[in-house]
Amino acid sequence: MKEVQELGYGVAQITHDAPDKLKAFGDSAKIGFTMLADDKAIIIPAFGVENPQFKKGSAWYGVAHPIIFAVDPDGTIRHRFSQTDYRDRTDIDAILDVLRKDTGS
Repeated sequence: MKEVQELGYGVAQITHDAPDKLKAFGDSAKIGFTMLADDKAIIIPAFGVENPQFKKGSAWYGVAHPIIFAVDPDGTIRHRFSQTDYRDRTDIDAILDVLRKDTGS
């Protein structure tokens, strides 16, 4: 995470979890970045990244596909790293390579 910040990017996470569960996890795992709860399924569907397997009205509606948006300091989404299977994640080294190229680092 330090290297991401050194490249001028911040780190935040948005999940479908309830705020109390997210806080408990963040505290126990000593997460060093902002974690946002979207248990009302407002933000994730607004970005169009919700898993379509879970329909509106389902308790799981609003669960997102694994996705990383790289947002520059001006608030512009510069890159999107996404998968459709929750077991697949974009490799952090691949993400850092793309961010380094953006910043000329």
